[in-house]
Amino acid sequence: MHEVAELSDPPWDFLAMTETPSFSHVELARYAKDGVSEGVQNWVTLRPLPRESYDPQTRATDLVLRMIQSKISGAKAVFASNPSDPSRGLLNQDGTPQDLFVPWCITTRMVGGARYLGSLQLPNGSSNHVFARGDEARMVVWNETAVTESLYLGDQVTRIDPWGRESVLPNSEQTAGQQQQVQVGPLPTFLTGLDLALATWRLNFSFEQDELANVFGRQQTAQLRFKNTFGEGVGGTLQLHAPPSWKIANPVLRFKLGTDDDARHDFGIMLQANSSSGPQPLRIDFDVFADKQYRFSIHRTMQVGLGDVVVETDTWLDDEGRLVIEQHFMNQTDTRLSLNCYLFVPGRRRLRMQVFDVGPVRVTK
Repeated sequence: MHEVAELSDPPWDFLAMTETPSFSHVELARYAKDGVSEGVQNWVTLRPLPRESYDPQTRATDLVLRMIQSKISGAKAVFASNPSDPSRGLLNQDGTPQDLFVPWCITTRMVGGARYLGSLQLPNGSSNHVFARGDEARMVVWNETAVTESLYLGDQVTRIDPWGRESVLPNSEQTAGQQQQVQVGPLPTFLTGLDLALATWRLNFSFEQDELANVFGRQQTAQLRFKNTFGEGVGGTLQLHAPPSWKIANPVLRFKLGTDDDARHDFGIMLQANSSSGPQPLRIDFDVFADKQYRFSIHRTMQVGLGDVVVETDTWLDDEGRLVIEQHFMNQTDTRLSLNCYLFVPGRRRLRMQVFDVGPVRVTK
């Protein structure tokens, strides 16, 4: 029967965790982690949301995400509590399936026996988890709002929703290489047939440090790292694309890597005066020659500002139609600071405001 999603042979020593009341997938992640003990394998019992209080899509989303989180948290078996419960079960009293029976089976088929690899940063920020099974990778992806994620995942990628409806994602040729267009929304979607070497290449890519000092006109050095995951020698190029207000020194690298070799690349960054603070998007385009040519992009975020000084702004028009800008400063260091603030308006004289002796309290100008 499908009332148990077994991920390995049942152990003799186990800890069974039953949700009362039901956890969200976020809460489940925390409690499952706290319950891990050395030498003890966890079993999880899930209670689906009641059908009289939630629509089928909400119930399916909740169940799939909790099953996925149980897998990520190391559960060796996942049980459905009272599978023939009229309100929360997977089956009717006569054994016929209820609306969550298929999502349970599909999720079990997608992640049962698979190895968790991690999460990718996608262009539009969709949440996701990547698993490996055999020589392919697979992904579950969702987003609170409807978005389209565009990236190359492999040559034979299939989209499967929790009710088992399948569609092959066609490849389209873009400037940065081939891409698939993946429609993502609140309902989790499974993607199978992902290129495993490509997925692990993306997951292994990192910056040595992902923060820049919020200093204008001075070059800072950053380093990126990546690993050859294709199981054979490769060669190729990468090109770093940053916000227009950044000046990048040596953004292009040509490389040759043996099997499992690592590469590091230093590049210089100079922030111009109109650079924004906070998280800034970067795109790294790869052109790799392995068993064939792979052209793909990796998306990352780099933080401008070390988080020690936070500046927030509010804007509005006054009764005479003039733009008013209100700045809020929060100094989270142990040192009192003075700041120079500049306002740039196209075709207008640059405005400057000095803020002196900002301490640990919120200051508004």
